[in-house]
Amino acid sequence: MKGFSKTRIPNLRRNDASGIFYAVTRVGGGHAEVARSLHTDIESIAKIKLPAELAKIRAAGGKLRSGNLTLAECAEVYLSRRHTRKGKPLKPRSIAYREETVKAIRKTWPGFDAERAGLVTPARCQEWAQRARAAYGATRFNGMVESLRGIFQCALNAQAITANPMMTGPQSVSRASVPRKARFPISRDLFGTILQQLDKLPSRRFAALSLRALAFTGLRPNEAKHLTGADFDPQRGTLRARVTKNGLERTIELVPQAVELFESDLPGVLAALKRSPRKALASVCRDLKLPRLTPYDMRVMFSTRLDEAGVSVAIGARIMGHQDGGKVRLQHYMAHSEDFVKREMVKVRI
Repeated sequence: MKGFSKTRIPNLRRNDASGIFYAVTRVGGGHAEVARSLHTDIESIAKIKLPAELAKIRAAGGKLRSGNLTLAECAEVYLSRRHTRKGKPLKPRSIAYREETVKAIRKTWPGFDAERAGLVTPARCQEWAQRARAAYGATRFNGMVESLRGIFQCALNAQAITANPMMTGPQSVSRASVPRKARFPISRDLFGTILQQLDKLPSRRFAALSLRALAFTGLRPNEAKHLTGADFDPQRGTLRARVTKNGLERTIELVPQAVELFESDLPGVLAALKRSPRKALASVCRDLKLPRLTPYDMRVMFSTRLDEAGVSVAIGARIMGHQDGGKVRLQHYMAHSEDFVKREMVKVRI
């Protein structure tokens, strides 16, 4: 196989570009060579994983017949392989999402299951893309594109096709541009008004506590609900987020308002964060005739306050829990700050 180097261990090859080891064997009567990633660049670990992966490939050998491979068979193999990413199991919702995208592909591609992979052309994929764009939004369409690329990659691995028709030449199917969601800017005065409305009713006190905690820490709602009393360090003024979106634990330096909030009623705040303030916040927005806000908007507001305080992009990204050095913050958070670009250009001297 091109792009792979042989090793001293049979059926084990290393990808020349990434250095990742792959299990490689032939199926379908010896005609199709299939490679599956072992998700490691350490040979000793790859050697341990190799037998189990080879067994899986050979068990699926009946489905990978290069001469008669259908898109239904490719989709079945694709879905079975998408239960892990980089050696880690996917969340149930992530698995369900991939199944939903394949179901949507079938709806927009007449005769999808029976179609032979070797007969699909780039033009056929373009015809499908036009129907899919008309039937679904940009985000769902992009998910369908990724799944269909993966389905044809399975056919490519089985040597049923020589090139992925979704990614061939000028007729390749590209992802749709997703318009950035315009978020309503929350000023300090408006935030105070929202909290006053929530504080009026005892039944909404948990929502007021939850929104304060989210706004003062910048945590994602799903990260905040896993906090425990041991995560707050009043001596250092820090908060430890153990369960995060990217799986990497981080310690947050708290602003004085957050320290005061957690010290005043730590059990109450932790209990409030385990409940969603979404409905209470939506009710206040209706009363104040505001656009619908969500708990996540508190994170956006926190990022805006960092910007207004002059916190650098890199430090802000670290506080927010981004791993890209600030790219996401620039694209999706700072873009919501009023006149951000204009204010930055004023600082420039040439």
